[in-house]
Amino acid sequence: MEAKRTVPNARYGAMVIVVKDGRIEFMSLNASTLPDDPGGYHKDAGATNLKLYPETKGKVATVKEGVYYFNEVLHGRTKYPALQINNSGIVPATRAGLPDTVADGVHIHRGSIKSDSLVSPTSLSCLTIHPDDYADFGDIVGFAKGGRVNAGDPKYAIKGRVVIDRSFMK
Repeated sequence: MEAKRTVPNARYGAMVIVVKDGRIEFMSLNASTLPDDPGGYHKDAGATNLKLYPETKGKVATVKEGVYYFNEVLHGRTKYPALQINNSGIVPATRAGLPDTVADGVHIHRGSIKSDSLVSPTSLSCLTIHPDDYADFGDIVGFAKGGRVNAGDPKYAIKGRVVIDRSFMK
């Protein structure tokens, strides 16, 4: 039996601002900076390089507040257009019992409209945009113009910054 949590709409409500070329290109309160199980455990969680960060094994990460660079990427098994933070490299994070650690492979991708799942989570550390906003997000930011996958095409090379600000949660 799959463990279920509440509908993730309760998780959405974070303000995510994407700035490209010095301009705010997208702003939404219909996003999430939290994984399905903040501070929890999952067999697939942990830093990519467990030799450097063995203490992260199995612990779900939450990216810390800050300003991060992003660029385009293809996300997930279905390879849909998304963004990656710091080129999928190291970012400051928290994990269960680890208030000052790191995460890597962090993407900004489409969230779920289903209940959070502790068995098959939508996010183990990524930022998510609610599905109702995701197409507009991709179109406005420029990594999915007209629904086409443009990741990796130099003509559509997308770079910018994302600001994670959880001050509304305090």
